[in-house]
Amino acid sequence: MRNQLLVTEYSAGDDILALKLGANGGVIGSTQIASGLNNPLDLVEHRPTGNLYVSEFGANQISLLSVV
Repeated sequence: MRNQLLVTEYSAGDDILALKLGANGGVIGSTQIASGLNNPLDLVEHRPTGNLYVSEFGANQISLLSVV
């Protein structure tokens, strides 16, 4: 997921998207990397492992998404 922007979709999709950006900064592609979340608000990546921590408003929890 290097050089991609990760975005949470609160309510609209309840998922996480990885956006691929072009040279001018515009989005040239997207991939859904996680789904089934409960109103995700924010995320942070633990760079050494690639794990994502996602805050879910609807579930009142922080979820760990591990790289497979």
